[in-house]
Order: sequence, then C-alpha cells, then structure tokens
Amino acid sequence: MSAIVQGIPLWVAPLLFVLVALGLRATRPRTTSPLVLYALPLLGLMGVNRAANLPHGDLALGLLLAGCLAGSLVGYARQARWIVGRDARRVMLRGEWMTMATMLGLFAVNFAVGMTQGAAPGVAASTGFAAAYGLVAGGLSGLFLGRAVRVAFWPVQAAG
Repeated sequence: MSAIVQGIPLWVAPLLFVLVALGLRATRPRTTSPLVLYALPLLGLMGVNRAANLPHGDLALGLLLAGCLAGSLVGYARQARWIVGRDARRVMLRGEWMTMATMLGLFAVNFAVGMTQGAAPGVAASTGFAAAYGLVAGGLSGLFLGRAVRVAFWPVQAAG
C-alpha cells in the first residue's frame, strides 16, 4: 500500500484541492465569462491522449467519441435549468453540483487508469478496460461540451 501512495505524483493532491474548490464555487449562484464555460471541454483533450496510448487505443478513442456525443446531449439538456441569463460578456448561473461531479469524475477515472497501469498492467491492457475508459471519460467530457454548446446558443440579452 505504501508503495502505491509513494508512486502518486506530488501534483495530484494540489490538483484535487483546486478541483474541489472550483466545484464548491459552482454550487453557488455565480456570474462568469462564457469563455470559461467554452474552455472546460478542453479538459477532454487529456482523455484523447490517454485513450490513444492504451493498448487498445483505437477502441478507446472510438468509444471516447461515442461517450462524448452521448454526454454532450445530456449536458446540453441539463444546462438549461441552470442558466439564469446571458449578456455579451457574462453568463449568470444557478448553483449546481454537476460541475463538481464531472470534474471529480474525470480526475478519478484518469487517476484510476494511472494506478491500474502501475499496479495491474495486465488489467490495463485488456479490451474491456479500454472500452470502459473510453465510454466513461468520453461521457464526462461530453457533459462539459454540451454545456458549452447550450451557453453558446443561449439568447444574449442587452446589458443593462
């Protein structure tokens, strides 16, 4: 067990702390730039690199794309209940827990892949592992993409 803990990079704990802090902030009503919401889907690019480097990378990438499409549809549908309004420079949002769950889910799935590759490389090399990673990481990434699309097409009100 101590060997596993010692193998965790030092940057993991601060990253987890930042993700929890950002997630807690998202649970309260807030105003933010739409650019922030447009940038969140870029977190999914980490999944593309990881999926491509799995032994069954083609399968993982294909299911990452399928999961992303499905997650985008869910993210698009759910975001409408949290948008209060939008003007040219800001989006007003209700507090919600989906942001925290999605960020921590992406963190957990990527952490689990790294841990599995180190502790059980045979499992990490399996077809099922690649498929599960692709679907889960793609679905979670898609939630952010769907939200960004919903915000992009939300009616812009005149400031004032």
